[in-house]
Amino acid sequence: MRVALTAAAEQDLVEGAAFYAREADAGLARAFIAEFERSGTLLLEQPRLGAVWRGAVRKLPLRRFPFSIVYDLKEGTVRVLAIAHHRRRPGYWNDRRWSRSSAPPASAMFANISDHASAEASMEGYLS
Repeated sequence: MRVALTAAAEQDLVEGAAFYAREADAGLARAFIAEFERSGTLLLEQPRLGAVWRGAVRKLPLRRFPFSIVYDLKEGTVRVLAIAHHRRRPGYWNDRRWSRSSAPPASAMFANISDHASAEASMEGYLS
């Protein structure tokens, strides 16, 4: 089992952390990323942990933050479609689902949850 993020989900993570860095401090932004990593690790261990939400899509709420990991399970992969805020634009990620024939290129996904250096690099200015 592995966790893969779409480029759009990675952008959700960066935007969420940037918001916390801007509105609070870098420590809260790091805590947001750490909570995402903790939840991703849980999904690796128990992929069906999130509640079934819409069809085959599941969601797992993050602790302490008003966000959920929106994902589906396919071919041994937890595919993260969005890191969705609980009150902002419900269902905005619906067009992010993909079929086997229209899967995004590997460059648009992370191999596993701990390999998101590009997200952290995108936030470098916010966290310093």
